[in-house]
Amino acid sequence: QRKISPHIVLIKIDDATLKDLGYPLSRDFYALLIDILSKAKVRTAGFDILFADPDRVNPQYDTLLSVMTEEAGNVCHAVAFEIKDERTNSHFHSEEMLSPLPQLVKTARSLGHINTIPDLDGVIRKVPVVIMHENKPYFSLATQMVMDYLKIPPTAVKIADKEVTLDNKIRIPTNRRGEVLVNYTTAKGFKECSLISLLRSFRTLKEGEIPEFNLADLEDKLVLVGVTATGTSDLKPTPLSPVSPGLLVHAHLADNILKGVFIRKASKGVNLLILLLFSLSMCLLLSYSALKRFAIIFIGFVVGYVILSFIVYRFIGLWIDTIKPCLVLSLSFLGVISYQLVRGEWLLKGFSLEETVRIKADIDKRMGDFSREITFLDVDIAGSTKIKEGEADADIIYTFGEYHRLLDKIALENKGSLFSRAGDGVIYKFSGDASQAVKTCIKIKESLVDFNKTVNKFRHPIVVRMGVNTGSILIDGTLKDGGGGKVPSRTIDLAGHLQKEAGPNEILISEEALNRLKEKDLFEERGYLQKDKIKVYRYKE
Repeated sequence: QRKISPHIVLIKIDDATLKDLGYPLSRDFYALLIDILSKAKVRTAGFDILFADPDRVNPQYDTLLSVMTEEAGNVCHAVAFEIKDERTNSHFHSEEMLSPLPQLVKTARSLGHINTIPDLDGVIRKVPVVIMHENKPYFSLATQMVMDYLKIPPTAVKIADKEVTLDNKIRIPTNRRGEVLVNYTTAKGFKECSLISLLRSFRTLKEGEIPEFNLADLEDKLVLVGVTATGTSDLKPTPLSPVSPGLLVHAHLADNILKGVFIRKASKGVNLLILLLFSLSMCLLLSYSALKRFAIIFIGFVVGYVILSFIVYRFIGLWIDTIKPCLVLSLSFLGVISYQLVRGEWLLKGFSLEETVRIKADIDKRMGDFSREITFLDVDIAGSTKIKEGEADADIIYTFGEYHRLLDKIALENKGSLFSRAGDGVIYKFSGDASQAVKTCIKIKESLVDFNKTVNKFRHPIVVRMGVNTGSILIDGTLKDGGGGKVPSRTIDLAGHLQKEAGPNEILISEEALNRLKEKDLFEERGYLQKDKIKVYRYKE
């Protein structure tokens, strides 16, 4: 909400103008407009309208427009360029220029380009201050009009890597492409008038009556003329509105240059320094604070950073990064919490002994609410590749299909359910201890004897290896009854390791599973599983 320069006036070709004068607007009205502005002693006038094509219906109006432009001697006409590489790291260069009519090029005081290049989201935030064409710089319409207004010749302009200087006084900050960030404002301070209102006022004034617009307000002003009517092609998305007239983009930039109110992006070094100060300060404060104050400290630093960014932008015009630093502060916050959790010190900081005991008990209870005891049975065929050698495809499909149906049936009868299947291997899960899993193992061994005699179409019998393990698993969607999936858990992994350690027709069970089993006498010690450092037991024949 800053004040707009009082030296800028906008003449709008709006809906009311086109309604009364027709569309497209005849060029004799533009010629009349230049004449009125000249009589009103405007210092400089510029058109955000490109008169590129001749008027084939009334060619005399092109001549009239050219004559009025020459007589006024203060008109800046628009040019446009085709820019093929919009992501270059140097000033924009263009080989193709769309210029106004030759007679306008000859009679205009100056030419200013009206190119605006949107950001990736389509919003116009920047304008190229200069575009090079045939080794000659063409300045933006706003820049050129300010040069005309302040009587700064092109020879007094210095174009540097990240700055354009006008007459050693006005320094316009740019990026490497020569673009300047437009410092928009929501303040409604531009003096403006519709073209139809201006024409009526001029006629009314000649008739000796009081005009609706005081033409004296135009004296010694910088006047921009452009189309603002609904549905025209010059409506563009800006930070102010998704449908802002291009005229407002040039007007705001002209205001920025006249008043020297630019947005300067902070360098990477400045951004990094501010970020380090905030991150290190927050981490240091968190390290010496109680857990219950962590959230308040984190929110305070994030909000403080945002407020600092706003203050720096509002009073200095310096744009410092906001999103990335807030993400870094969030990661730093999570890092400190993780470190304190690993060290185990966070429970003690700021809490009494009674509070610590109560919190630990509450955590244990909550963890218990989200876990349960599960037994996994991993079954695989011993030497399955050798068994299938030389067998017909139809026999393989049939035999293995019947084999899996048999195992699923036995598991289901013993209150088990399928957890996952991979190739010939299969894993079943059982709620509680290993009793039902062990019964399933024994039943599978017994059933395979009859299966190999009556169902198996292979020349070799099917012999399996089985591993059983019990443990606590955190409950999630993949462990619902009847569900499947893969869960990264040592409990499941150990069942697989036991199955691979087992010999043909052997059942192995972990010490953890055996300790929770009533029928301990069914098993005998087999040794250690060195990889997992657990004691292993096998089923007695």
